[in-house]
Amino acid sequence: MILTVIGCAGSVPGPDAACSCYLLEHDGFRLLLDAGTGALGPLQRFADPRAIDAAVISHGHRDHCADLVPLAY
Repeated sequence: MILTVIGCAGSVPGPDAACSCYLLEHDGFRLLLDAGTGALGPLQRFADPRAIDAAVISHGHRDHCADLVPLAY
C-alpha cells in the first residue's frame, strides 16, 4: 500500500501546496482521499486523473472537495 500526500495546505492553497488531497494505491487500485483546491495539478505528477478508481470526500468544505469538478471533467 502506498500513500502519497498530494496536498495538505490549510484553507487556501499556497504557491507550492494544494489543499487536502491524498492518493492511496494498493494492487493497482487508486483511491483519492479528498480533492481540495489546487490538487488536480500536482496529482498529475503521480497518476493520470482518468486512472482514479474512486474518491472519498471527508466533508463539503472547498479545501477538501473543490477539485472534484475539474477531476470529473
